[in-house]
Amino acid sequence: VFILGVSVIRSLNMITLDDAIDLIPKSLIRKITSVELISESNNRAYKLLSDKREYFLRLDGPSAKHLGVDREKEVKIQKIAADAGFAPQILFEDYENGTFLTQSIQGSQWTRGDFQNPKKIISLVELLLKLHSLPLSGFTLNPSEVAHNYLSNITNDSEYYNFSKKCFDVIKKTQTSENKCFCHNDIHAANIIQNNSLYLLDWEYAYDNDPMIEIASISVCNNLRKEEESFLLDEYIAGSNTHKGEGYQEQKRLFEAINFLWLVSHQSIKPARETENLLRAIHNNNLI
Repeated sequence: VFILGVSVIRSLNMITLDDAIDLIPKSLIRKITSVELISESNNRAYKLLSDKREYFLRLDGPSAKHLGVDREKEVKIQKIAADAGFAPQILFEDYENGTFLTQSIQGSQWTRGDFQNPKKIISLVELLLKLHSLPLSGFTLNPSEVAHNYLSNITNDSEYYNFSKKCFDVIKKTQTSENKCFCHNDIHAANIIQNNSLYLLDWEYAYDNDPMIEIASISVCNNLRKEEESFLLDEYIAGSNTHKGEGYQEQKRLFEAINFLWLVSHQSIKPARETENLLRAIHNNNLI
């Protein structure tokens, strides 16, 4: 795995791993015996081992600021979710330095294949229904505002600029739903941990939102087949007392438009072949 050098990290105003560890109170972690890099696709994520206990440390990458991630909002929402048993407990955060420490949840990380298992889909729906029944967080998704921020990272000489403008128009014209609940909004397989229960990771895009966008995001982010998407939606509707699936296709198109802008914006900040391939597939097939 390629790891950014210290000089590059400092030039990007990103905190180094050693400096981040020094910020963590010794009352939380006395002596770290092992550090493992988990990911650096968006942020830098590490697994720390201390006194036979595992911790998760996330350090902001260069994309966090440009993508408009609100860390203070994220922490407040994740604390609510953690207290309800849906997320890891937060142990330490430093917004200014982009440092975030939580418990490490033991269990297996979902893969795309888990969405082919009806029993696992049902367990995910059970989690969603409980999550969506929590009191509103007070932070409401504003699709046009989010889209405008993403679009500001896309230059007009980008091959995706015109399609991005089309996505922005879709977002502006889509009527904002008044049907809001407590949502995660980024439930792809890597953000689901399973042991005796299911836990959700990475709450940086959590907002109060239409639950149909939540379902749509699961379908789009995990590339669900039509029958898998239908089963997920039908199970959710069957278990919900308040949401009957009205406007699902419209909310799905809204999410697809937001997601495309996020992908282009992220690609402009941190290019990746996988992202480029996905963008070309969406663009060339006019999937929005």
